[in-house]
Amino acid sequence: MAENMEQTNDNPTALETDGAKSSRGYTTPSSTDSRGNKKARDGSHGLKFESKLLTLFSIRGLSAGYKFELGKENEDLGGKFDDVIFRYEVPDETPAGKHWRYHYLQAKHKENENDGKITANNLLDPNPNGPFSLKKYFLSYCKMRERGDDVRDCIVCTNWDVNNGQFKKIQLEEVKEQHDILKFAPGEKTVRSYKLKIDQNLRKETIKLLGVSDIEAMGMAVTSLPDTSEVQFRDKETTNSKEEEMLTIDLVTEKVVDSKTKKFRPDFINDENLSVVANKFRQKIVEVIDDFYSKLVFVVNMPNETQFKKISDKCTIQTTRIFDEISDAFEKKPVNFWLTSEEAKKILLAGVTDVSLQYQKQIEEEVRFNENAIKVMEKKLRHVLDAPGREKVERIATPSPQHTAVKVISAVQILMRELKQEGNYLAVSASRLQNEEEMEKWKNILNLQKAGIKDEINYTDLSKDCQEAILTKMVWFQGKDVTVRDLVGDQPEKVFDFTLIKDLLFEKKDIKLKIPSSDTSRFEESLYINRRVKIRKFDNNFEDELAKRLGVTSAELRKECRISLPDGHIEWLVEGERQKEIWGKMKNCADKTTPSGIIAEDNQLISFEMERRSIVIISGVAGTGKSTLLSHFYKEIKTKKPDYWVIKMNLVDRCEAIVKWYDGKPTNAADFFVNYLSETGNNDSSFTNSLLRYRLEKGDRIVIMLDGFDEIDARCQNSAIQLMKAISKNKSIQLYVTTRPHSVDDLQNELFQFSYTLEIFDMNDQIRYLTQYWETKLDTEEDIQDKSIIRKFAASLADRVSQTLRDQERSFIGIPLQCRILAECFQQELQTIIKRNSCKDGSVQTDFENQLFENVNFDLNSLYKLLMKTKRRVFREEKVKAPVPNQITDYAIDFLIEKIESHLTKLAIETLVTDKKSADILWPPQLSYHQLKTDKMQEENMITEFGVKFGLIMYKDEAIKTQFLHRTFAEYLLAKYLYRGIAVNHCENNYLLDNEQVRDLIISKILGERNFDGVRIFFDSMLKKTLNSTAWHVISEGKKILPSQLQNFTNDLALHIEKPQDTYNTYDYCPNLLGNTVYERNENLFDFLCDCLDIVLDKNGVRQDVGSVYIGNLSEYIWNTEETKKVVKILLDLIEQNRMVFMNEVMSPGKITFRKGDRMFELLHFFIFNEHYGSLFDQFFRLLSSCLDDCAFTNLLEYTLRKRDANNNNWAYPLNSGIEKTLIILRDLGRHKVIEGLSHLTLVWDKKLFETFYHPYQPKEEENPSDLQLLLKNRDSSRMTLLHRAAFYGDAQTVDDILETIRKSISSATNHLVELVVKDIMLARNDECFTPFYVAAASGHKEICVQILFFLKEILGTDQIKKCLIADGGFLHRAMWVAIRFKNDSMFKVILEGVNQALGQDNLFVLLKSSDTERDRSVPKYDKVLIKMISKFLLQNGSENGYEGLNNLILHPDPYVDSRADIYNTLEEVEDETLQGMLTVKGVENWTQRFLDFDISLGYRFLSIHLLARFTRNQRSQFVDAITSPHTPITPSYPVKISYWAKWFVGDEYIHDFMDLNCLEKLQKIIAENQDNTTTDIQKLLFSDSGKDITRALLCRNRKIVSVMFKHLSEMEKLQITRDIKRNGPKIIDEMSHYLRTSENAIRREQIFRY
Repeated sequence: MAENMEQTNDNPTALETDGAKSSRGYTTPSSTDSRGNKKARDGSHGLKFESKLLTLFSIRGLSAGYKFELGKENEDLGGKFDDVIFRYEVPDETPAGKHWRYHYLQAKHKENENDGKITANNLLDPNPNGPFSLKKYFLSYCKMRERGDDVRDCIVCTNWDVNNGQFKKIQLEEVKEQHDILKFAPGEKTVRSYKLKIDQNLRKETIKLLGVSDIEAMGMAVTSLPDTSEVQFRDKETTNSKEEEMLTIDLVTEKVVDSKTKKFRPDFINDENLSVVANKFRQKIVEVIDDFYSKLVFVVNMPNETQFKKISDKCTIQTTRIFDEISDAFEKKPVNFWLTSEEAKKILLAGVTDVSLQYQKQIEEEVRFNENAIKVMEKKLRHVLDAPGREKVERIATPSPQHTAVKVISAVQILMRELKQEGNYLAVSASRLQNEEEMEKWKNILNLQKAGIKDEINYTDLSKDCQEAILTKMVWFQGKDVTVRDLVGDQPEKVFDFTLIKDLLFEKKDIKLKIPSSDTSRFEESLYINRRVKIRKFDNNFEDELAKRLGVTSAELRKECRISLPDGHIEWLVEGERQKEIWGKMKNCADKTTPSGIIAEDNQLISFEMERRSIVIISGVAGTGKSTLLSHFYKEIKTKKPDYWVIKMNLVDRCEAIVKWYDGKPTNAADFFVNYLSETGNNDSSFTNSLLRYRLEKGDRIVIMLDGFDEIDARCQNSAIQLMKAISKNKSIQLYVTTRPHSVDDLQNELFQFSYTLEIFDMNDQIRYLTQYWETKLDTEEDIQDKSIIRKFAASLADRVSQTLRDQERSFIGIPLQCRILAECFQQELQTIIKRNSCKDGSVQTDFENQLFENVNFDLNSLYKLLMKTKRRVFREEKVKAPVPNQITDYAIDFLIEKIESHLTKLAIETLVTDKKSADILWPPQLSYHQLKTDKMQEENMITEFGVKFGLIMYKDEAIKTQFLHRTFAEYLLAKYLYRGIAVNHCENNYLLDNEQVRDLIISKILGERNFDGVRIFFDSMLKKTLNSTAWHVISEGKKILPSQLQNFTNDLALHIEKPQDTYNTYDYCPNLLGNTVYERNENLFDFLCDCLDIVLDKNGVRQDVGSVYIGNLSEYIWNTEETKKVVKILLDLIEQNRMVFMNEVMSPGKITFRKGDRMFELLHFFIFNEHYGSLFDQFFRLLSSCLDDCAFTNLLEYTLRKRDANNNNWAYPLNSGIEKTLIILRDLGRHKVIEGLSHLTLVWDKKLFETFYHPYQPKEEENPSDLQLLLKNRDSSRMTLLHRAAFYGDAQTVDDILETIRKSISSATNHLVELVVKDIMLARNDECFTPFYVAAASGHKEICVQILFFLKEILGTDQIKKCLIADGGFLHRAMWVAIRFKNDSMFKVILEGVNQALGQDNLFVLLKSSDTERDRSVPKYDKVLIKMISKFLLQNGSENGYEGLNNLILHPDPYVDSRADIYNTLEEVEDETLQGMLTVKGVENWTQRFLDFDISLGYRFLSIHLLARFTRNQRSQFVDAITSPHTPITPSYPVKISYWAKWFVGDEYIHDFMDLNCLEKLQKIIAENQDNTTTDIQKLLFSDSGKDITRALLCRNRKIVSVMFKHLSEMEKLQITRDIKRNGPKIIDEMSHYLRTSENAIRREQIFRY
């Protein structure tokens, strides 16, 4: 039985209560009576400890689901491990199929366990009665072993701890895993388990404890002789048979034991000098010892009896009762009594009804349910109580077991009364079922199966009183007290889940829920000036123009997007590629049709309900007050709509969280904002989280404001855009985003909305702001009665500043911030004026201009220097408040201010240079070996606090971190830091540029990346002083060399400038740093860099080259704004000043390649077709004309004009202004040869324009049509012969006369003239495509075209005429493609009908199938108009063969180029009616197979996105049949025929990892819509080929394909597919292996096997 332990000295001794004699010489009462029964439990702490262990084994045995028996104090069975014997059934392979497995335990308890710990000496005590003697435990285990017990472990369980430091001879090893029964929850008791390390030392020490008398216990026969003992034991190693050989050893003769002491000798103990048989005998003993120690476990530091009671009291009354009843179960029972698991379960579940009723009463104080909810629960539980012969046990799944218990108990009471039943029922606490481990235990105890009943606690289940209590609860919501009813709206049942009910209903009555404001910015409402925004002006004409460009009607356009007038906010009704396409056209159209805008008041951007704008992008330069505007919006919205949830977030503060949220796998936006509340400490309750999530998911009264998009890095911007897209999916959420102009295009193009531009203050706004600021800050009541002096001072100051700041400085800094700076800087001067300028008669002196402003420089740098000076003065006068000034205090204050400014500069670098490594390069960490970390941190905190008082930064994040009040302060400080290292008057005493990494960072990052544009503006302003200095003039004129630091910088700059373009990362903003300075109009920076480069490079090459290099990229960087027009003007002037360099570098022979991408082509194209830059076209064109001869100029112009649509995504093009203004300037320049070379393009472009410039005269009577010589020689200014002019004017008779003359002359002596006429005029071999046929077609004379074609067919023959159809230079081929390129539809129609009439439809198809090598393949080969024209022509006279002809035309592979893009683009242009005819003429199956033969993967992608939705339901079913029927092997080497559906997964070796799952999902979604048949089309698709196709898909593709394919299947169908995959898997693997083992499939094999 359990031993009570006391300690009298260093070694503990036992007081055994089983009658054994104690070390103190007294005995305790026996634990059994004379009949062998257990006596009633006494009050000893050991027995109480034992009873707790018995209960613990019972409960946890039930929890584990064991079928067990529990016994105690059975020494015959357990020996010294008899206090608790726990055996449980385990299955085996015996006939019985099961056997018992045992836990044996000895319990040792001590009331004060802190007095002493277990040591190694306690274990190695040779006295077998020692409290922890290993010998007695070993001998007890030997008996179990001899019986053959399946022993799980032998446990020494004690509340003592071990003294690890005392284990030297033998070692303890802690068992990391807790014992499955003897374990406790964290915080209850730290119980540890140990085992002894089985090694030679442990074996020696154990053998040392044993003697001859113990050998028999180990299962060996011992014969005692007078002088010795003989032992027989079995040894398996001596024989090869499976049976063991019996060996005999004489223990004395073999020197194993001492004959006197009967103990083992040292040699035997230490395994030294042993005979063979002695060694085998020792191995036999060691085998038993090792077996024992593998089972022996010490469980120490157990709770003592008192602690056990405290732990049980934390549980329920039930648990305490069970302790007593388990103990009572063993009273007066025989020694061999076993408590079964069934009896233990009865004890556990007995008497729980009263507890359940008490529990119900307790919970009902929190919540009550209405009668309907109780009745619903009655119906769910009736079968449990009413079904005969089954256990009344059921499992209920619920979000809140404790509250479901109220319904269950009420329902059970009613049912038991109704059914007249009696019995117990148990209500289990919520924590039991919310913890997975605890749930498993209760499932085992109660034999629970899968949940049979589900219960949801809904708002509608609550009683009326509970509902009203929730709705009337007050919440402090973002600064206003509102009721829950106000927040959740009219349908609370749709808002409340149980979490909200619990949070609100059970909240303490005296605690009010708080949802704080999210706007933590410093917003001074009294200083706010109403703002204006500029927006594009849209009208109905814009919509009509956009529809025209998209080739749809206005009504059709409104089905895809709705444009609000006049501000152009777009409500999108389409997504994906179509949305991008419409937006691209919309933006181009807006650039042309809405060049000017309208001005609106700021409050117009605040809208509610129907007028809501879903996305508002606000753009403004630094300092215009974007953040202030959002704060104003926040206040206005909360004032008008207190129940609106407004979240205002600074993106810079949340950058890391946004990136983490996105990270390639974003969750929904609601998760991000709920986490945001949590991280900022604003979610005191689950109600806050749940309400926010509901608002976000439903778009219910929520506004989100994201500030500072331009201030975050590229990676964060990408993540932020994804967050905005996630937000904007719900169009009811209103989203505001602010940014500087350089990032606004990214937002517009990603969010598909036009931005609003925040206007700067006008003069009146400036004066009003300054006046309000000073009236707020100054107390002037007593000093002056007439406050008008403040306004007059403000007006004078604002006027002076507007006259002195440069335009770009003004636009950069923004008037609001500028006004704030001015107000702070001149506040003291105003105070002085107020005090001094009042005259005795009351008049006021207002001559401020002469008094104060005359010598003040208001450029950008000076303005900020003045601000810093003011901050220093205020800090010195108001913050420091030094006593009587003296030299020491002045020095100390100046030193402190320097440290503050140094700290601010460091913070500026960390703010702008977000990469820590780069920031450390610019400002290396300071090492202070003499200073403790704590001291350094304390100093940092002190300087930070002073920095806040200085007035440029503020605390954020609970005064832990700081940030600048405005980003421009950081930009100024960084620019100043760089300037001091670079400026010639500073750099010799500054070591910044000595570091190569710093130089590289300045050049590549700060001078190159767009987010440093503000720093460059300040730097540019600072450099003005350097460039005007005498020292710099001396250097730039070559009279003095550059300082070494600056020379190193310049050399690195030169290397950077000369670096080849393709070595830059594709994400670089603009590698052309000099061009960047021109683009941003930083004139001083441009001059400075050029001066530096001039010194180390070619003196003439730097400035001149920058214009020519940068201007070639106009099409990429320049948009249609007045600002960019000024930039282009600067560049043109620069090139004109350095014309020779421009000619040598750009216009020299070989530099112009006459192909797309050529610099001059793109530049000329830009000026000709961009109407916005029309005023600059003349300047550029004249410059170009002066550089090129007639031939080169003609070729360049002709190529450029032919590529009218080359950049159609960038600009809107007028119909004829490009060619017209080109011809006008050419005429003014006298370039008549060039004009002549453009005649053929002019004719196609505009016939009237051709007549205006070329004046073709009609054939005259005196012109002889039979004179071939004259025909060849006489050409007019447009290169037209008599035959051309006759064709132009439709003079069929003259044309016929000339052709007849040629016909008659074929066999005459003038045959050589005939050849020349045909070659040079009719076919125009030497004159591009300008033939009489071309002229007739362009002029609309079909009958003349037919005349000419019949004639050429006659004299050339069929084969020769076919060459003219398809050859790139053929007259027919060129004429048709010029008509297509210039969208001359009437010319195309004439050619179409003429060729068909004269040459036949076969030859017409040859022509139509031809390709144009110069055509842009990103656009359709034939647009909607041409397709319609071709279709109408082919289908004339009702011929069904026309559709087949159309299929042959469109689905025609080009043998010379990849024609897939042509096919897909052209099919998009086909109208629905025409498409239906193409599909039905030979059936959907034929069409589908023909289409997919071009490209399986791209074909499916195109079908899913663009085409399949246009099929009828019946055609979709036929499509499924077509793609799922076995067709052909994927290659000749493939062993079986597979379907087109399977080919998509198996055959494409390039899309293994990139298969477009979206396309697969769209395709399945469209097919799934066909639900007319018993077997749906989606089932046919996914079960095709008896499930083999989907097996192939899973073997060859990404696993994500499973989730996509299973979306449209029921659970049973998913199981069926799973079975199909298991069945087909081996066959498909063999099939694939056969296919992949060939060498040509090596890549595919590698991909699949890698996957």
